[in-house]
Order: sequence, then structure tokens, then C-alpha cells
Amino acid sequence: MTVADQTQTASIPLPSTYEKCKPADKYLFDNREAGKSFEEMTPRWLQLAGRSPDEQLSRSMLPNRYMRMKINFSMIKEEDHVLLFEAKKHIETEMEDEKWSRIAGEIVSKGGDSYRVSRALDARPRSKLGRSMAECTAVDCGQADDLQRCYVKLMKKGGDLSKIASPRDRDISANDDEDD
Repeated sequence: MTVADQTQTASIPLPSTYEKCKPADKYLFDNREAGKSFEEMTPRWLQLAGRSPDEQLSRSMLPNRYMRMKINFSMIKEEDHVLLFEAKKHIETEMEDEKWSRIAGEIVSKGGDSYRVSRALDARPRSKLGRSMAECTAVDCGQADDLQRCYVKLMKKGGDLSKIASPRDRDISANDDEDD
């Protein structure tokens, strides 16, 4: 954005909701949603904004303004806030379960043993976690309570295997409070 654009838009604050739009911004938003080009909207937008029809706007001013308004307007209803968090938690738990089932299947497809897959560690109560992390070693993982638990233990142990995994592995950070 050029200095001229900053000066031009400074006089017209961005609305936080569609209802708070001035006529020029309602025109810009509605017509862009209808598929009109910014070039063809510029003369009318200038008129509605109380600007000179001869004023030259940069090519990015109206597209940037439109995108910033669109972001401002995409708010979730207050009554849906709890639903958003519940849905996110539900989907993430399902994805975590599916991830570990797929990992176990991949181990088998590559010639490894079959391992038990429990629900995500962070979704289960501590009393149902079974064997402690200290009981899960590289040799003992086949008998351990959970494939994910063994993965965390191996990663915390370090060595060559931990270099294969991502440095920001969520399975490690989510279970940092587990006993070694």
C-alpha cells in the first residue's frame, strides 16, 4: 500500500460489521460479492465516498479494502462459540484416533508386528492409562499399553530414531507431563 493509499483510506475507517458499513463500503462489498470488477466499481465508490471522480486510486486499494472488510465480517455468532470449541475437540479426537490406527496399519504393511491402538492419550483419564511411560522401552513396546505411548517414550529417549520425527511433534508436546 502506498502512502497515498494510506491517506485515502485513513479518512474512511473500516467497518467491523456489514451493518456498520457506510454506503460506499456496502456498494463495494455487495457488488464484489455479485462478481463485479473493482475497476468498474471505482467511479461509483468514489462518488459514494464523497471523493472527487478524478481521484486516482491505486489498483490495490479497493481489493485490499474489500478483503479486509470480508475478514472483519466473518464472525461467528456468540451462541455458536461453545459449539465451535466442542466441534473442534471432537474432530481433533477423531483425527488423532484415525492417525494412530493408520500408523499401526502402516507398521503391519511394512512387515512389522501388530500393535494395540488406544484412544488419544490426552483424551483419556489418567487412571485408565495403564502402564507408565517408564515401563515402555524400545524392547518392550510390543507389550506396552499403547502405540502412541511407546512413540512418546522413544522420542523422549532421543537417539537416532528421534531425528526422524518432526521437531515440533504435537504427540510429544501434548504428553510432556507424562512420567519418563
